[in-house]
Amino acid sequence: MNTRTSLPFNLVGMTEDEFFEEVESSYIECTSIPSDIDSDNDSDAEEEIDEVIADNNEYVLSATDEEDDNWDEEDLIPLSRFANSTNLTYISWGKNLTNIQPPPPFTEPCGLPQFILDVAEPTPFDFFNLLVTDDILGHLVFQTNLYAEQEFQSTGKTCKKLI
Repeated sequence: MNTRTSLPFNLVGMTEDEFFEEVESSYIECTSIPSDIDSDNDSDAEEEIDEVIADNNEYVLSATDEEDDNWDEEDLIPLSRFANSTNLTYISWGKNLTNIQPPPPFTEPCGLPQFILDVAEPTPFDFFNLLVTDDILGHLVFQTNLYAEQEFQSTGKTCKKLI
């Protein structure tokens, strides 16, 4: 990192040298994750699978370090240029109603679930208990009390029951 170019952004609170030192120190602190080949395996079957995968990786990824990457300068064109150069068709609504397909038939089960139909002489409270569980009520009570406590602390007011 001896050759340093100017940064494409402004640093706030540190110099370029401090920034590069921070980057270098964080790079040194990074630890690499061992590959599957480096890790210990006790099972012979797993080792055979790893070897096959490694062989497949070598076969599929047979590129050597000496090969050059093939790329064109066109690859450096921002994607916004591609969007501008394409012919966009705009859809406009009109009164020409052709090719209208009817919706497919509705085949899903509908109506009340069986567990609701099985409730004998249901009351509104029974339906409320089906929807709002004890866990939800406990969470609601906790959050309400937490909000009240925070409001009393921030405003300096006290609850009349506490006096």
